[in-house]
Amino acid sequence: MWMISILACGFGSNVDVEVESAQKTKSEPVEQVDVVKTTDTLNPSTEEENEDTVQGLVYFAKEPTCVKDCIVKVTRSSTKWTPEVAIETLYKGPTETEKGLRFISCESTGASVQSIENGIAKVQLTGGCSGCGTLSVYDLLVPTLKSFPDISVVQMYDPSGKSQIDSINEDSRPSCLEP
Repeated sequence: MWMISILACGFGSNVDVEVESAQKTKSEPVEQVDVVKTTDTLNPSTEEENEDTVQGLVYFAKEPTCVKDCIVKVTRSSTKWTPEVAIETLYKGPTETEKGLRFISCESTGASVQSIENGIAKVQLTGGCSGCGTLSVYDLLVPTLKSFPDISVVQMYDPSGKSQIDSINEDSRPSCLEP
């Protein structure tokens, strides 16, 4: 069982939370990203007991009123951690204990990895693609996928297969996700 709390909110006295700054990469939309790492002190971590459990990262947005440093990195555990599992986990959204965090779908119902070659992940949204403001599903998917060492560029396509940039060296998003 994972319990997540945000330090500023003061939730969960039996939970140890560690927040640290991560360096901004060229494509990240925020100046600073917080890492929320959780340890449940009531129930010892199953990662120590089960060697088959691995940890991965997903990124969520803070509350809509956030104006700075609005993306939070959250550690999750799974029996396997692949880009597909990370996307599925992201679309499930924050857990009930991750107060103040949210997933921004921009009317998409999912995303699928079309390919990963030479460090470039091509990802296509499913469902819709609109209705976002300054932050979008792109701002959550890109750092989530770039947390994998074999992914350095994320090219995102709308449900009809279109993106704005066809350069192999740059992240790209579909025009439907422009702020």
